[in-house]
Amino acid sequence: MSRTINFFKRYILRHPLYVIFYIKFYFMKRCVFNVKLYSKDEIQKEIINGRSLIRLGDGEINLLLSLSNHYQKFSPVVQKMLLKIISKYKNNSPYILAIPRFVNVTNTELKFIKKFNVWLPLKVVFYLKFRKDVNYFDAHNFYYDDYFESVVGPCLVDKNVVLITKKETIDFQSKNVNIPWKNLTFIEVPDSQALDSFKDIKLKIDSHIKLLSSDKTVLLFALGPVGKYLTYDFACSGVQSLDIGKVAEVMYNNISLEYLI
Repeated sequence: MSRTINFFKRYILRHPLYVIFYIKFYFMKRCVFNVKLYSKDEIQKEIINGRSLIRLGDGEINLLLSLSNHYQKFSPVVQKMLLKIISKYKNNSPYILAIPRFVNVTNTELKFIKKFNVWLPLKVVFYLKFRKDVNYFDAHNFYYDDYFESVVGPCLVDKNVVLITKKETIDFQSKNVNIPWKNLTFIEVPDSQALDSFKDIKLKIDSHIKLLSSDKTVLLFALGPVGKYLTYDFACSGVQSLDIGKVAEVMYNNISLEYLI
């Protein structure tokens, strides 16, 4: 009972429609959207052709619901950024939007794998905010062993790759002899609360790009929710950008992230 009361206290004033549809979807057995998800071959082709990629997960769903997450405390500014990414997305956008594949999994199946309470908020927010007539990418694909290295990595071998991430990751990956990209540089950014440094980060990236050939440059962001908006911003200005998140910490190191799925 206390959990139910807390749910209403948290959402009823700020997000009344979310409460209504959460209750409705809660009692449904199926509740699937059957969205089209890009295959490995399709996403590789899109990246080779210069499209960018933005991944939204449970952390971004929380921010859309006015909650904080580990990387970014709630701010209406970040919420507005995420809503812009979602509302502007089309099949011919310069970026591909990624969401967890669980929008295509029935409630019965989610209960069986004990993920129902985790992903029901995604379904409700997807229903209320996302387009249903466009293609998406599974945001969890990067967590599968060797997915990034075999699908995305080969697309970047002749690019100027710029990894934008925290100091700890830069220190680790700058010594990684397994990374196949010859033209790899780094930009250090805060490990959390990046909104406070948004203008400085963007200026730093702009200055870095001027030293490179922009049409041969790919920005890799591991910067939480703010990094997703920067991915959007640079993609729309013609610079290919990929929001790779936590994979930046483990790529080409044979370290598994499958426990996060």
